[in-house]
Amino acid sequence: MSLALLRRRPSFRALLLGEVVSMIGDWFSYVAVSVVVLGSDTALIGVALVLVAHTIPRVVAAPFAGALADRIDLRIILIWMSLLRGCFAMAMLASLALGSIAALQLLLVGRMAFGAFVDAATMAAIPRLVERIELPLANTIRGVLWSVVFALAVAVGGLATATLGPELALLIDALTFLVSAFIFRGLASLPAARTVKPTAAGNWRAFMQTHPNALRIALSKLPVAIANGAAWVALHAVTESWTHAAFGVGILHACRAIGTGLGPVLWRRSPGLDGHRGVVFSITATFIGTALFVTNTAPIALAIAAVVWGLGVGATWVATTTRIQMAVPEAILGRIGAIDIAAQTVGQCLGGVVCAVLASRLGVANAACVSLALAVASVCAIEGLQHARRRLCARTYG
Repeated sequence: MSLALLRRRPSFRALLLGEVVSMIGDWFSYVAVSVVVLGSDTALIGVALVLVAHTIPRVVAAPFAGALADRIDLRIILIWMSLLRGCFAMAMLASLALGSIAALQLLLVGRMAFGAFVDAATMAAIPRLVERIELPLANTIRGVLWSVVFALAVAVGGLATATLGPELALLIDALTFLVSAFIFRGLASLPAARTVKPTAAGNWRAFMQTHPNALRIALSKLPVAIANGAAWVALHAVTESWTHAAFGVGILHACRAIGTGLGPVLWRRSPGLDGHRGVVFSITATFIGTALFVTNTAPIALAIAAVVWGLGVGATWVATTTRIQMAVPEAILGRIGAIDIAAQTVGQCLGGVVCAVLASRLGVANAACVSLALAVASVCAIEGLQHARRRLCARTYG
C-alpha cells in the first residue's frame, strides 16, 4: 500500500526524497556539534545550548514561516531555504576549523531558523500532493522514513565523528542541503491557496476562536516535546562517561529511532487510534519510555527504554500532524502548522534546559523527572484550557 501511494504521487515522492537527503546531513551535524560541545568546559549546559540552538530559532521564525507558506509558492520556499541552510552549514564548517565554538553555535541558530520555513512549507504542501484519505498513510510513511534515516544517520554520524572528526560531518551536512534543493526543483508549482470569504477557512484567528478543538489540535505535541527534551539531555549525560561517547550517543539515538519507526506503524494499524484516543495513547507511551530512560543506567535497560520513548514520540508526531492537516483549511495550514512547530520546539527546549540546569544540584535523573512533571502539568493545562474554550464557543456561537 505504501509503495502504491509513492508510485501514484510522484511529487509527494520527490518531497520525501528531498526531506530524507536533508535529514541525513542534519543528524550527522547534530552528533558532531554535540560532541564538540561536550569536549568543551560547558558540558551538559553546552548540550542544552545545542538544544536551544536547534529549537528557539524555529520558534522565533515559525510565525513568519507560516505566514509565508500561506502566501507564496511552496516550491520556491523549499528550494531557496534549502540553499540558505547549505550556506550556513558551510560557514559552520569554517568556524569549526578556526576553533570558534561560539561562532559555530551562532551559525547553527541561523541554520535552524531557515529550517522553520522548510517545515512550514512541507506541512502545507502534503495535503496538496495527496488525497485527503491518503493523509494518514502519507504521514506514516514520513514518520517511518524519518526513523530509518535518523537511526542510520546518527549511528553512522557518531562513528564518522569518532573516527574522522566533526569536520567531515559538517561537510556532509552542507552538501545534503544543496542536493535537497536540487530535488525540490523537480516539484510542480504549489501556489498559495485562495479563499473568497474572510471566515475561519481563510483566517487563522477565526479558526482558533471558533473551532472547538483548536487548542488541542495546535498544542498536542507540547507535552511530548517537554519529555523528549529532558530525555535528550539525559542521554548525553549518560554517554559522557562512556569510552566512546560519540558512538554511544549514536547507538542510543538509533534505539530511539527504532521506536519512532514502530510508533507510526502501530498507530496506523490499530483500530480506534486515529482520533484523540490515539494521541492520548502516544503521549502516555512517551511518558513511560522517557521515565524508564532517565531512571536507568544499565546499557540494555537504556536501549529498551529508548525504544519505548521513541515509539510514543513517533506515534504522537504522525497522529497530531495528520489531525492538523485534516482539520485545518489549506489557506491557513501554514500558520496553524507554525503554531504546532512553535509549541513542539518550545516544549523540547524547556524540557532540555530545565534538565541541564538542575542536573548539577539534583542529579540528572531527578532533574529529568522535574521536566517530566512539567510535561504532565502541560497536559492538564491544555485540557483545562480546551474545556474552557469549548464552553465559551458553545455559549458564543452555539
